[in-house]
Amino acid sequence: VFNGCQGMWAVAAVAADQDGLLGLDERVADTLESWRGVAGKQDITVRQLLTMESGLAANDNKVRDAGTRDRYLAAVEAPMVALPGESFRFGPTAWYVFAAVLEAKLAESGEDALDYLKRRVLDPIGMEVYYWGRDRAEHLEIPTGGFLTAREWSKFGQLVLGQGRLGDRQVIEPAKLAECFRPSRHNPASGMGFGLVSGLDATEEKAVRPGQTAPEAARERQRAAALPQDIVFSSGHGNQRLYVIPSEDLVLVRQGLPGSEFSDADFLRLVLGIDRPPAGGR
Repeated sequence: VFNGCQGMWAVAAVAADQDGLLGLDERVADTLESWRGVAGKQDITVRQLLTMESGLAANDNKVRDAGTRDRYLAAVEAPMVALPGESFRFGPTAWYVFAAVLEAKLAESGEDALDYLKRRVLDPIGMEVYYWGRDRAEHLEIPTGGFLTAREWSKFGQLVLGQGRLGDRQVIEPAKLAECFRPSRHNPASGMGFGLVSGLDATEEKAVRPGQTAPEAARERQRAAALPQDIVFSSGHGNQRLYVIPSEDLVLVRQGLPGSEFSDADFLRLVLGIDRPPAGGR
């Protein structure tokens, strides 16, 4: 599901916070010794990694290069392009750094990041991942590497819909899970690993991000205004989506192909029986 994996890792992060394994507002440098005393990097928090406001080069060429052997190391060594907490930049670098932090925290237990995700989040909800890619150093491709069916992804959506509860089991405390849906400071369309309603149709593929033109932003607001305002979603390459709509008690999974024309707002209006916007809206 490519970038749709990030929601799962955000939930793993709040589970780790709940377990006392790490703190969302602790400094990454407290775990990664190579960042201690490094200007900018020494002040980055775990939360800033997950909200993509760390200031790291989000799409660092070495991190994205298919020939890179160790993506964790490449991400940890990626340069700063802004001060922590001063801007939003979408890309995989911060997620690989988070994986390095999580695995360092787990080192004594003998688990790796995927072991923890399975034990803490996926196994309790009966969710199976068909395959998770790794780099040549055997590190997980955590931001983009998961392969799973629509049925399995929907189980994760049901966990979110139930505020961390599935059946009679409270897997994640509601207050902890809610951290994933707090709008980030510099991109209110995004939480931690999840898109929020104002981010519908603002996908990486369509390159609608902070810095868009005023008419583009106005059209997006108009298109989203008729939809339930509690929508949260995960967005993967090829217009793959997991939508959770608490007010409708609804989880939707959509699978798609790269390059296909698709509108989140149009799709959701059709599913929910909402009329299209007046002339002037797309």
